[in-house]
Amino acid sequence: MIKAFKIIFSVLIALILTVFAVKNSHVVAINLWPLPLQFKLTLSLVLIGTFTVGAVAGGLLVWISQITKRLFKDKAKVDYDHLPRDL
Repeated sequence: MIKAFKIIFSVLIALILTVFAVKNSHVVAINLWPLPLQFKLTLSLVLIGTFTVGAVAGGLLVWISQITKRLFKDKAKVDYDHLPRDL
C-alpha cells in the first residue's frame, strides 16, 4: 500500500513539474553583476534552481544551528547522571 502511494505521489509531482516547465518556457537572461557573465536559461530552470539553492541553504543553516544543541544535550545528559537519586 505504501509503495503504491509513493508511486502515485511521484507521478503527481512529475506531472506538476512538467506542466510548470511547459508554462514557464520563456528564455530569460541572467546577469551576474560583478562578473561579465550572462546566461540565457528558461524561466522554469531559473525558478526551480532558485528554489533548490534556497532549500539547501536553509537546510544547512538549520543543520549548523543544531550542532551546538546536540553538543550541549550530551553534556547535560552527563550532568544529570551526577544528581542524587533520592530527590
